Amino acid sequence: MNLYVIGYDISDNQRLLRIHRYLSTFAMPVQRSIFLLWGSEDAKNKCLLRAKQFLNEKQDSLCCCRLPEYGKKIHLGAKPLPEGVVFPPLEFSLN
Repeated sequence: MNLYVIGYDISDNQRLLRIHRYLSTFAMPVQRSIFLLWGSEDAKNKCLLRAKQFLNEKQDSLCCCRLPEYGKKIHLGAKPLPEGVVFPPLEFSLN
């Protein structure tokens, strides 16, 4: 299993709502346009292939990056996940 960060910049509110709703079925939203996907490369490819249908390729962009398995993850500020939500592959350091 891999951990991917998916982010998007969508110019149209209707497409924005559709892509957000769609990605929420595959990945965990951690900010308005940032998602974490925990899964196989096939699962990531399936997610992105379908997500492409929601985009206007001349106006919108979507980016997906795989996080290193043993890389240090740092978070500052407000908690990215609601209280009580546990996401095992994501262990943030406080500094």
